[in-house]
Amino acid sequence: MQPLDLLKSRDDAARQRAYAALLGERQETIRGLLQIIDNPQSPVQQWINSGTPENLAIRALGEMRAVEAVPSLIKWADPPKGGFVIDDITAANGGFAARALVLIGKPADPALLDVLRQDTGKPIWGISLSILKETGLSQVLNVPEG
Repeated sequence: MQPLDLLKSRDDAARQRAYAALLGERQETIRGLLQIIDNPQSPVQQWINSGTPENLAIRALGEMRAVEAVPSLIKWADPPKGGFVIDDITAANGGFAARALVLIGKPADPALLDVLRQDTGKPIWGISLSILKETGLSQVLNVPEG
């Protein structure tokens, strides 16, 4: 039986095994998606295309709220690494990695704050600030709008 079927079982032990299996599948999926984005195979010119394996993996990691993907997503949100040729990127409608970080939300905030502390002047700084505005942390920090 599949874990989803076992989750409906009347047997408590079977349900617990199913639960553990589902969590294991999630972790295995996240590891596989991270391998895709950490070792890109698509030509750089195609990275802006939403259908590349890398961008589909990035979007999936965001939808899964995969906190363990935050460091890799920050690298991808930085235009020189990620290849996103976008001048005024914002978390609301910008690159795939920025959007994934917004979906992950507050668990990404500490890493984004580190970017703000270290990378002043680089494109990733503005991207991080935009994401923090989306997650609401900028209000706590008293960051001015604009």
